Amino acid sequence: MSEIADPPPTGGEQVTAVIGGLTRLSGFMGVRQRRYTLVVTDRWIVFAELTKDRVSGLTHQASDDAKIAGKGLLGRVGAQMRSIDGVAAAYWEMSADAALGDTPGNFAIERSAIRKVKFKSKAAGEGPVTDYVVIKTGSETYKLEVSGSLRQVRESFGQAGIS
Repeated sequence: MSEIADPPPTGGEQVTAVIGGLTRLSGFMGVRQRRYTLVVTDRWIVFAELTKDRVSGLTHQASDDAKIAGKGLLGRVGAQMRSIDGVAAAYWEMSADAALGDTPGNFAIERSAIRKVKFKSKAAGEGPVTDYVVIKTGSETYKLEVSGSLRQVRESFGQAGIS
């Protein structure tokens, strides 16, 4: 059976974790980067891509909502900055099918295909420490840079039953 979800996940699955703020590094020296939110279900991990169109739509919507609420310039800018946080919240309400079909770049891997998950912190010289989650399957390795707290990401994986 393929690790990539050819038929989408079946309905009725329980979403056990939604983990946002991850950037998939691929290509030579991680030059290709795509932002993802992971939607973890009982059977699948859906990689939901955060596209430029989605970000643009969210920020415009947040600005419009703040303007309607009577917020000034700083209030609208603040709403735009927090708008990305709403993406992860929206996936808690979606089925796995809806999350998989949300954008064309989304894909899923079966949890049973996961061989190992590693949580790493890496310092580049005297620069800041960068945190990573590495998901290894039988055929591919997914290296994801964590933009938030590695501890929270580790806990989310643990609560979903993945360690």
